[in-house]
Amino acid sequence: MRTKIILSFDDGRLDNYYIAKEILVTRNIPATFNITIDYILGKDFPCSNFAMTKENVIELSKQNLFEIAGHGKEHNNDINNLVLGINEIYKWCNIFPKGVASPNSKLNFGETFKREEEYKKNKIEYIRVGDRFFKFKFVKKILRKLNKYFNNNLINKFIYKDSYVIKNDTFVFPSIPILNYTTEKEVYTLIEGAIKEKKSIIFMFHSICKPEDKFYNDLWSWDYNKFINLCNYLLKLKREEKIEICKMEELVKNRREKC
Repeated sequence: MRTKIILSFDDGRLDNYYIAKEILVTRNIPATFNITIDYILGKDFPCSNFAMTKENVIELSKQNLFEIAGHGKEHNNDINNLVLGINEIYKWCNIFPKGVASPNSKLNFGETFKREEEYKKNKIEYIRVGDRFFKFKFVKKILRKLNKYFNNNLINKFIYKDSYVIKNDTFVFPSIPILNYTTEKEVYTLIEGAIKEKKSIIFMFHSICKPEDKFYNDLWSWDYNKFINLCNYLLKLKREEKIEICKMEELVKNRREKC
């Protein structure tokens, strides 16, 4: 099974529209944008960054390259709130989102699995959460904080290896956060590991910023040139037929068809 790489962007930040979108469109790279409705409407602020407009979201939804998914009406994980969010996206875009990304990645695997049928009754076909730990959870959390200063590729792979998408993932999906201090080499090492193990990766982005941008040094911002280099690297691997680049909804559909 060929490794699949998914680029997933949270909240609906304005830089996603003006920076990330342009990089992706010129390279024909698909992505999933997870939209928090009240952030777009100026009623809820998960961060200090500027938000997209409703018109920006609608325009993104018209491009086959992109998937619009839910991220709550407000930025919280109450199931009713998540349902309100995807219903509002339907009203705006006339496209019903297939899934949601957990705000602040607060939903955990066990709890979410227990409520799978409840989510599905509300037409939520998948939930993307944060990173996952099978073993050594406490150790990996400590190493994640320390690696902010060391940026060791092998440590980074050890921390996030459990967050590869595996064959049993069909409803709840882990993702790997890309933070301000994440290096290109760390990302490439994770991708190389996934290819070797024939697993897939969902990368969780928030902002893509240039050095002169106001929010460039925010924890959840990643450098513009790093993102361009990553996209070019993914295209190289795609040409070599080592990976596929797809949206969350395509990953989910593919995995269920193989079950």
